[in-house]
Amino acid sequence: KGGMSELMKFLQTHMRYPVKALDYGVEGKVFVQFFVTEQGDVTHVRPIALDKYKPTEDLTLPEVVVKAYAKNMMEQGKELTAEEKAGYEEGVKAILEEAARVIKIMPRWEPGYADKEKKEPCTTCFTCPINFRLR
Repeated sequence: KGGMSELMKFLQTHMRYPVKALDYGVEGKVFVQFFVTEQGDVTHVRPIALDKYKPTEDLTLPEVVVKAYAKNMMEQGKELTAEEKAGYEEGVKAILEEAARVIKIMPRWEPGYADKEKKEPCTTCFTCPINFRLR
């Protein structure tokens, strides 16, 4: 029971596209890092990237994404208003929060094993990509 196919089914069943993200056309692939404990519990859930963007020392992940989006729009000849930037940032925050939420509600996992022969479970780190695509 489990595996990638079950994970994908779980994500499809439980994930909801945030309204704020829909309103501002925010989409992308969120990478969520989490740990599975020796007991199989999912802990320490956090989005670590959106597409190729990662937080920096000076900027949060939403700020990095909005800055790149604004630059891209400017290159296309459209300067974003402060309201558009704020709305886009809210949309980015919403998909990051939704990706983390759906990982946090996953059922217990089979723990990883440092030594499968000895059946000694250990805490394991995972990174799960979650796609948010507008259709």
